[in-house]
Amino acid sequence: MVYKFRFLSDESDSFLLDVEIKGDQTFFDLHKSMQAALGYDPTQLCSFFTTDESWEKQQEITLLEMTDDAVVMDVAQIDEFLKSKKQRLLYVFDYFTERSLFGAITEITSKNQGTELPKVTRLVGTPPKQNTDDNQVDTLIDKISEN
Repeated sequence: MVYKFRFLSDESDSFLLDVEIKGDQTFFDLHKSMQAALGYDPTQLCSFFTTDESWEKQQEITLLEMTDDAVVMDVAQIDEFLKSKKQRLLYVFDYFTERSLFGAITEITSKNQGTELPKVTRLVGTPPKQNTDDNQVDTLIDKISEN
């Protein structure tokens, strides 16, 4: 099976990223293709989360094994965690501020058409910066302190 994902950002209305991946490939494969397309540093901590319809986090699939019961990207196959069209997924790419891309399965097909996967099929707009700069962090801290 081939899964087609669309990822959006709440930081940029014009940004979207479409990715295709085989169900038997791993979340690490998805991570690497997204990182390359977005120009991000792939060594930064990040995680995928399956979510419910309200974007509430459910299962974490992390880059590094941080606990004994962690599910790690390089062994977690896509089709083990995602089963149906419209299923949602968060990609937390900035752990410090929990900035994320919001993803959903747009299509599941049985055809691969001989194309190497995973593959970014569409990238529109400017992706959010991977890390916030010090001024943005200071602003966030100030906002938190005010409350």
